[in-house]
Amino acid sequence: MNRTFETPDKVLLVVANSVGQVTVTAREGTTTEVTLEAESAGGQELIERAVVESRRSGDRHVVVVKIPTSTVMKFVRRNAVNVRVDAPSGADVDVTTASGDIELNGNRRGDAGQDREWGPERR
Repeated sequence: MNRTFETPDKVLLVVANSVGQVTVTAREGTTTEVTLEAESAGGQELIERAVVESRRSGDRHVVVVKIPTSTVMKFVRRNAVNVRVDAPSGADVDVTTASGDIELNGNRRGDAGQDREWGPERR
């Protein structure tokens, strides 16, 4: 799944992905591009139910990417969804994962963390 949003002002990016890699890259531009890639058929089913949206909130755009949690063995890699987001430089970023790596690249502000102590965070 690929989605592109016009985000010419301030951006808050919120990503919640229980299982799988999350990569956020800040770069020059006025769009936010979201790509979801399944590692398996189980992951593809989660992509079909994912929430990927942008809405205006005050003086900024809020881009939300929420991958639903699998009800069957929720932290199994076969249900993994990899999330890649290219956002404008200076975007605020809030990423949460339970079992997956988080990679933040470029000029952005924000926090990344795991709900549990699985999966390293790389900056």
